Amino acid sequence: MKFLFVGLGSIGQRHLQNLKVMYPHSEFFACRKKKDNRIILNGEVVQTDISLEEYYNLKISSDYLKALVDIKPD
Repeated sequence: MKFLFVGLGSIGQRHLQNLKVMYPHSEFFACRKKKDNRIILNGEVVQTDISLEEYYNLKISSDYLKALVDIKPD
């Protein structure tokens, strides 16, 4: 299954964390324009030197319509 997230603020990250547990063999993608790499766990910002892309094993796109066409999320 393929999931596409639009934005990865605190709610987006919470949903991403839950879905990764529920569907561990799925692919996860995100569409985002900000370069903010704050990782939020249990409502707290975790300081880390890695990007959200690396931390969550995501593929990132900045173009929503292109992501829909290329990824074809479920």
